[in-house]
Amino acid sequence: MKVFKKTLIALVVLGSGCVSLTSFTLQNGNAYKTSEKEKIVNEWYRIWDEGTIADFEKVLSKEVKDYDKNPQFSGSDYDGLVGISQAVSAGFSDFRHNIVEVYYLPNDRIATRWEFEGRHTGNFFGVPATDKMIYFSGQDILQVRDGQITEIWHIEELLQVMTQISPQK
Repeated sequence: MKVFKKTLIALVVLGSGCVSLTSFTLQNGNAYKTSEKEKIVNEWYRIWDEGTIADFEKVLSKEVKDYDKNPQFSGSDYDGLVGISQAVSAGFSDFRHNIVEVYYLPNDRIATRWEFEGRHTGNFFGVPATDKMIYFSGQDILQVRDGQITEIWHIEELLQVMTQISPQK
């Protein structure tokens, strides 16, 4: 059976004069809209920012493959991602990801570049609370299948974090 695949891009001019770029892929007549991918991205970072661990399973496959797994967390890659989210929630308050860029890539991949800001109000990997506002950046590539993240590659500027929260000499 031959697979028909074509990506369509539509420019929509909104009433405010803003332009929205929407793309979707047709495969055997089925459309996978970029807006569906946007929902996954928004939900992923909302879960991190709100610390709603129970919501992870809404967007993250239990069989997810984390290519940059933190060695401090044992168990499945899913458990590791939940663990790091819990560590962030325990170590920081008033935190959020500011999404700088989102790219919708071929093969149902999404690349994001983000900046994080939050107050260090709890123990974070052995460093006690400093009450400092911290800022760092990162990038994620998410593989999405059937509405869930099945693979993830991520880079966080953890040296920026540790430099900001470490005791000053």
